[in-house]
Amino acid sequence: MAGGKSGGIEFDFEMPDLRGLFADLKEIAPKLATDVRRELRGVGSDVIAEQRRILQGPLPGPIRKTSSKLRLITPKNGRAPYLAFRNTYETGQEHEGGVDDLRSKIRAGLKTSVTSTKNRSSIQIKTTGPRADGYNMAKTWQAARFRHPIFGLGWMDQQGQPYFWKPAYDGVEDMQRKTAKILDDAVARLSKG
Repeated sequence: MAGGKSGGIEFDFEMPDLRGLFADLKEIAPKLATDVRRELRGVGSDVIAEQRRILQGPLPGPIRKTSSKLRLITPKNGRAPYLAFRNTYETGQEHEGGVDDLRSKIRAGLKTSVTSTKNRSSIQIKTTGPRADGYNMAKTWQAARFRHPIFGLGWMDQQGQPYFWKPAYDGVEDMQRKTAKILDDAVARLSKG
């Protein structure tokens, strides 16, 4: 669901054979096929609206390292336990104002797309996001915490703003319901036509 270093974030749910449906619709009623594809691109609008609402909210507070403690780490893969230093962080209060350029670019990149290929039929909500130094900043901003350089002074920890996954998972049933209705309506229109 998420790409690599320069990949974006995407959420999709599997669909019935959209490729076959679109092929049949294009052969019988090309305008209906275009209308159905357009309507399917709208099923994610509520999820995207919620993601944009989160991105328009208050900025996350500052984050700072409060301590570094030696802890016993027990690997889940069965390797031997070992001691390692782990940092503890404290986050500040959310605040209004600040530079909103990054979040506005992430909001602009959010979209719903319909895929109907030989190997995959799905509806995806994804963001292209702004890119910086080969990284998709929409994916970086989604993280709970990330590091970035400060004008030649070193590196700073910053709190992210998880905006993507919760609205997507909360809205999946609604998207499936809307999709089923659109496809049922298309079949009904086709049988009348």
